[in-house]
Amino acid sequence: MPYCITLRSRTDERITGWYSGGSCRWSTDHKRQKRFESKRDAGAVCKELRDLCPRNAKVINIEVAESGPNLVGRSRPERVESSRAVVPGASIAPRTDVAITSPPLAPAVGWTAVLLGLLGLWWGIWSAASALISAVS
Repeated sequence: MPYCITLRSRTDERITGWYSGGSCRWSTDHKRQKRFESKRDAGAVCKELRDLCPRNAKVINIEVAESGPNLVGRSRPERVESSRAVVPGASIAPRTDVAITSPPLAPAVGWTAVLLGLLGLWWGIWSAASALISAVS
């Protein structure tokens, strides 16, 4: 029976990614998931991923690999591994110690500010150069 390693959403427990074994490790495409022949092989990789991402350790799981996408049909497939790694300080609740920031400016606003700044810079250079030329003449 093939196994795969999944990354689940913290809020609704849907699968958001599969371990692909590549350099970027995770893929949102279920066709790229790396399948393991034994649960033991998957367990070693799963432990390494949990060590690399302790904040996500509770949502990294070993599951039975299905032939189709896990998102279709049922939202919570049967889990193979019942004991999850417990990481001290890890929480599924939203963080309250993070400052809320405003969204970044739209690109048009940013570019407008840059262009106006450049225009002001060129205006300043032109004014200084014309003043220097009139002072020399």
